[in-house]
Amino acid sequence: MGAMFAPTAAETVSNWILSKFHYTYNARIPALAHDYLNNKLADASELLAVSQLQDASVTLQTLGQFAQNYINALSRSYHYAFGVACVSLIISMLIFWGFRKYYKSADLTEKQKSKSEEHKAQMVILTAEQVKERLIALGLVFFVVIFFWMSFHQNGLCMTYFARDYTVPGVGHFTNLFFDLFGLLPIFIAIIGLVLFFRKSNSRVTRISGLVAFFIFALLAYLRFNSYSEVNPFTPQKFQHFNPFFIVALTPIVVGIFGYLNRKGKEPSAPRKIGIGMLITAAGFLILVWGSLGLPSPRELGGHVAPADSLVSPYWLISTYFILTVAELFLSPMGISFVSKVAPPQYKGTMQGGWFAATALGNYLVGVIGYFWGIVPLWGLWTILVVCCLLSAAFIFSVMKRLERAT
Repeated sequence: MGAMFAPTAAETVSNWILSKFHYTYNARIPALAHDYLNNKLADASELLAVSQLQDASVTLQTLGQFAQNYINALSRSYHYAFGVACVSLIISMLIFWGFRKYYKSADLTEKQKSKSEEHKAQMVILTAEQVKERLIALGLVFFVVIFFWMSFHQNGLCMTYFARDYTVPGVGHFTNLFFDLFGLLPIFIAIIGLVLFFRKSNSRVTRISGLVAFFIFALLAYLRFNSYSEVNPFTPQKFQHFNPFFIVALTPIVVGIFGYLNRKGKEPSAPRKIGIGMLITAAGFLILVWGSLGLPSPRELGGHVAPADSLVSPYWLISTYFILTVAELFLSPMGISFVSKVAPPQYKGTMQGGWFAATALGNYLVGVIGYFWGIVPLWGLWTILVVCCLLSAAFIFSVMKRLERAT
């Protein structure tokens, strides 16, 4: 939920600071300005055009000064945005310390648990062979999730480049609802209210409250919708709120499906869910492979935006985010659960650390894929990710019996 508000909060802070210098945010300017100042920009016409939208008095002679001023102003907005993050972290720590009494009874180390008579009765003693088997199983899972995070976190690199260079910069009324968090949330809450009303197992008060919530938030969404222009510009970073929004919206649905399968005795094991998650991830990037066919490569563009006739609908990326979120729900919480269940008690903390170390390695490898951005055709870049995910899925299914035995 916090991540859902982050792009909007960051953009608000950025626009507030830039407005003090009479600028507005344009995703094209930073990269072009840096290239111009470093003498890497062969053609300054695009930078001049977007600069004159900020300040009509900019000429080719004053372009360097404008580029420097804009970068300095944007850097200042970054400082304030990070300040918001610092304040948020301080608030979270105050909540953590202030309400510790409510969870302190459950905050026990393995050493403390071993002294408790209740835990002694529940404790399972593992043989050295069992410990080894479980540690190997966890290592295999860690290896697979490295490639998931390498692919998934392209949302902060190549997918954002795609949003900037290949996606239309403005959308109509309906599509703008998806980019406007304060239009999207009332619709989401109105739907929840409707669900509460039609759920017969709820009390009369809950059902009436749900109906009232539906009408209030549906009205708010309608008023917000009517405030939009015919064409509504959006910034590439706004795509970042789709994943957390889909997490919030889809988690009850996915958990409900797992619960239904569990009651039928058909729920997949945690390792099998991870394998399925890798296949779903591959399917997500296949959408971008399809959407990129026929588009000029980043090398052909030379750092510029694709021509107007090559700009594509934002729904290519939105649908990819949707599929990747479903994959994350199959993989991330299941992986953490798998670590918690399988790790030998004395290594539980270490193995949780191993999970996050694998996540960190995956994040590090994001840049390796980014290296290919200006080298291979656009569809080829996404194909690399599809192949990595399919190979990872093939690997985890090849060792599935071993993983399920450890579980």
